[in-house]
Amino acid sequence: MTQTKMGHMACGWILAAVAMATLAACGGGGGGDDTTVTPQAAPTLAVFAGGFGGTGNADGPVAYASFTTPRSAVADAQGNVYVADGGARMLRKITTDGRVVTVAGSGAYGYQDGQGAEAQFKGLSGLAMDASGNVLVADEQDHRIRKVTPEGVVTTLAGTGALGLANGPANQAKFANPTALVLDAQGNVLVADAGNHQIRMIGINGYVSTWVGSTVGRKDGAGGTAMFNGPSGLAKDGVGNIYVADCGNHSVRVVNTAGVVSTAAGTGAQGLVNAAATSATFNCPQGVAIDASGQVFVADYGNHALRRLYNGNVTTWVGGPPAGDDDGTQATARFWGPRSLGWRGDQLLVADQGNGLIRLVSPGGVTTTLAGSHLTPTGASDGVGSAATFVGLTAVAVDAQGHVYVGDAGNCLIRKITPRAEVSTWVGAAGSCGSVNGWRTTARIGYVAGLGVDSLGNLYVADANASVIRKVTPEGMVSVFAGSGQVAVKDGQGTAASFGGLSGLAVDRDNNVYVSDGSNHVIRKVTPAGLVSTLAGTAGQAGLVNDVGSAARFKSPVGLAVDAQGQVYVADGGNFVVRKITSAGAVSTLAGKGSMGSADGAGDVATFGYLQALTTDAHGNVLVTDLNNALVRKVSPDGTVSTLLGTRGRAGFVPGALPGVIRAASGLAVHGSTLYVTMGRGVAMVQNLP
Repeated sequence: MTQTKMGHMACGWILAAVAMATLAACGGGGGGDDTTVTPQAAPTLAVFAGGFGGTGNADGPVAYASFTTPRSAVADAQGNVYVADGGARMLRKITTDGRVVTVAGSGAYGYQDGQGAEAQFKGLSGLAMDASGNVLVADEQDHRIRKVTPEGVVTTLAGTGALGLANGPANQAKFANPTALVLDAQGNVLVADAGNHQIRMIGINGYVSTWVGSTVGRKDGAGGTAMFNGPSGLAKDGVGNIYVADCGNHSVRVVNTAGVVSTAAGTGAQGLVNAAATSATFNCPQGVAIDASGQVFVADYGNHALRRLYNGNVTTWVGGPPAGDDDGTQATARFWGPRSLGWRGDQLLVADQGNGLIRLVSPGGVTTTLAGSHLTPTGASDGVGSAATFVGLTAVAVDAQGHVYVGDAGNCLIRKITPRAEVSTWVGAAGSCGSVNGWRTTARIGYVAGLGVDSLGNLYVADANASVIRKVTPEGMVSVFAGSGQVAVKDGQGTAASFGGLSGLAVDRDNNVYVSDGSNHVIRKVTPAGLVSTLAGTAGQAGLVNDVGSAARFKSPVGLAVDAQGQVYVADGGNFVVRKITSAGAVSTLAGKGSMGSADGAGDVATFGYLQALTTDAHGNVLVTDLNNALVRKVSPDGTVSTLLGTRGRAGFVPGALPGVIRAASGLAVHGSTLYVTMGRGVAMVQNLP
């Protein structure tokens, strides 16, 4: 896909000057010293290289906010846009001042009425706005219709939560996967009850009935004689006719005010044919909208297009295969599974589900992005800051000069980034994976599971595919430092030794290299001379045992870090804890309970999710990536855990003041007061690390 939204990040890589505390002693004629301390600037999260666009559930400025699966959008009278973020299980709001906020829903899967984050949904779909400014929500997976006030108070309008087909009082009625809503001229709520293949009505008297439709099929006619197949979108025209996006029939149907159903467009066959209405074809139309002049616009989901029905003819108005996320003119704009249509003034409002974007289309057919973060493109392009592209970043390390090395595993590369964010390819050739030694551009590597730099500037690489540790000199010569290439556990000298599943690497001040042999549940040590030994754990024996050397037990250890005293820290992934190994080989649990969670606290009060990478800062704190919680946690020397980076329950990328919002992070490295974090297709930095 073509990048269209990340340009605003281009300046994010520029390194701001770090404010250094200065001490000035001023002598006075008759008194003591006057000492002035310049405070350190507040820590901030910024883009260093690549980008972080894509789906998520991050609130914030519209350019950085993200949606998971936006399934519907509706605007209020003031121009605020409400979004049914189905995958996030939240009702989101795009304010007129350019921010995205969550109005209701905690993100948890469930059913709960209440205020704001107290409320729970199972899978929001269609939205409608009533005359009082309340948002009506089709909770498709919970088979209920909910109501959300402008203040975020959620109540249940109709449905019991049980899948079924039952008319009657609203609190006794049953629905089956309701997908879309619209209000008729009298204020009744019409529901596209997709699983029942009917259009139901929630009357202003609180009674639910079937308006049109019966069983699955494709048949025009009055009331219960008509048939639909998974109706998915509804819209009302200026005289009260209701248009229906009949997804399973690949058609657009219309119901007049007398309840008689006819086919407005489509043959019933799946396809993409522009023609007279009765000869045109669609591919699962899911949304529909009508303007004041009677033009009918259709979100043709399977064709990634917006189609137009006007004067009896169907044309492709904007988009069309292939799928994409480009903004632009009718000819250049692209969508990916547009799900619903609505209006914001005279602009067409599009929930672009596959891209996780809310788009606007002008009357002239020009598409822009209202909110959401465009997916960062993949590639192996060198460049400065966000102009560079990556595929899948893993480990990160920094040398004494501040050069950042990252494992671009998706490209089988090691990339080098200068302090000015200039990205170049350091080792390998894009897409050419292997295990070849030699000059850095002719060498080939596999999956980079860990990186570390010694005091001489040598870069060490845990090459998981080859089961070896590679060494890259400052001049760029690549060789095997240790490992035979055989998958085994064997101590010994250099290439006589063997490793199992390499999963992490760190280098201490004496240039010893430590690696996690994850699949064998042990921590190995390699001296500067290449002698490999087992530091802690016993090969093939998983567990959570604190003891000395081989008597200790780990379970799938991953990331490693070493502090200034030579103590080794282990992200013990299978045990969900952070371990410490002293220079004497004694293993203890620094933090974590041994079960999954996200709780901060001291020692075994704290819980972690899936741990990945570790590093240490200048204060002796251990920083660790908590993948499924999308956090970076800080563990103090006494084992107290706090959250440094990221917001619980949120995933995406929102720069600025900490804690911000991040994606699952795979690598961490500290240089001075800057923390570098690899996430997917980008490298972020936290400046002025506290």
